[in-house]
This record gives sequence, structure tokens and C-alpha cells, in this order.
Amino acid sequence: TMAAGVAPLPPSPAAHPRSAASSAASRSSQPALAPQSPSSDDQPSSHAAMAAAGSLVLGQAVPAVRLPLKLAALAMAGSRVYLGVHHPSDVVAGYALGAVTGRVSRALLPARRRR
Repeated sequence: TMAAGVAPLPPSPAAHPRSAASSAASRSSQPALAPQSPSSDDQPSSHAAMAAAGSLVLGQAVPAVRLPLKLAALAMAGSRVYLGVHHPSDVVAGYALGAVTGRVSRALLPARRRR
């Protein structure tokens, strides 16, 4: 019998019928961060686009961090190719799209004045 107020332990993950097969398959597959070929159709990288746009807009708001933001955006863009989720042309297109979006946003947003 179970003591009052004590919940039974959940079954062990190893007891699940699919867990043995999935753990064996995961051991034989590539590491999670290993470069691989892109699995999607050609499309601009949204990571590169957002990184470029964000670095331009935030760099205008805080000029002292403009260079670190630009370097971080370039690192983000490069990581998409390294990880194999985009072709280099997808990343260049995404970065260009983000740069245009960031420049338009900077033009539409009022410049922040220092006091």
C-alpha cells in the first residue's frame, strides 16, 4: 500500500519501449553543433536579418556599443553558415535585408538627444 500523501514514482525513462531505440539512434547521430548541409530551400536568414537590423538601430541609440553590436551581428550571421542551416548566399541576403530594414527604421525613428 502507498503511504498517505506520497505520490508514486514515475516509471523510469528506460522502461519506455521507444527510449532504448531513440537513445541508440542519438548516440550514432552527429553532435548537435556539428556542421551539416542546409535542409531547407533557399531563403534569407532571419537570424542574420534581425542581427543586422538590431545592430544598426541599437548602435544609433548607444554609439559606444556600435562596434561590438556590429561584430555580434556578423558572428550571428557567420554561425548560420557554420551550423549548416543556411547557404552563404542566404545569410548575405538576410544580412542585406536586415541592413535595409535597420536603415529605414533609423530614418523613421527620431534621433535620441544626449542631455
